Amino acid sequence: MNLADAPSRLTAQTEWSLSDEAYEKISFLYGKNDVDLLASRANRKVGTYYSWFPDNKSVGQNSLAHSWSGWSNPYGCPPWNLIGQAIRNHMVPGSSMHVGRATTSYTSDNGDTRSRKRKISALQQQGVVLDGLEDQRSILKAQGLTDNAINIIVSNQRSAKRRSRYYTTQIKFLEWHIDNADGSPIQASHIINYLAEIFISKKLCVNTIKAYKSAITSLVEDSEEIDS
Repeated sequence: MNLADAPSRLTAQTEWSLSDEAYEKISFLYGKNDVDLLASRANRKVGTYYSWFPDNKSVGQNSLAHSWSGWSNPYGCPPWNLIGQAIRNHMVPGSSMHVGRATTSYTSDNGDTRSRKRKISALQQQGVVLDGLEDQRSILKAQGLTDNAINIIVSNQRSAKRRSRYYTTQIKFLEWHIDNADGSPIQASHIINYLAEIFISKKLCVNTIKAYKSAITSLVEDSEEIDS
């Protein structure tokens, strides 16, 4: 087996990354990063990077096994199954990482040039999908979301299969709400405008819109008032 060629056939989450557009927004908000802690030669966002596999261009392999305190402004986009470990490293005194945790596109070392778009919550792009529930709740609370909305987002992953249809609908609405509501609480007019927009743009049937409405109104504490 050619060990050097093994990473080129990898299709795992280690090859996912933020889109360049999303990363530029992070850089604008938080400043230029001095290292990409969780990357490969293909998807790195910073010239200096740690790789997952042996790579003579990287400064090291598997940054999770190293201290991050030596970097002044590190960046990382951890795979889902390593978010917890990345957060624990992030909590080490002296380290402060900007976490990108959702992809609008991802690439792989296998040379596949097809662009695969994955529209994910803008909340997740800001790094709120963390392993610590308290971290999640505090960040989401700062976004002005209700307790119901927060409970939806941070609910146990074991129930993801059961709630996947509603969850996707809710996340898409929350993403739209962040872009269009100027930080105001969710209101009936926001839900109506969103449903009207997707009804036309996606040519949805009335029953589908009703299902979307049920999913979205459950995010609001006074959902009965909105339903009326």
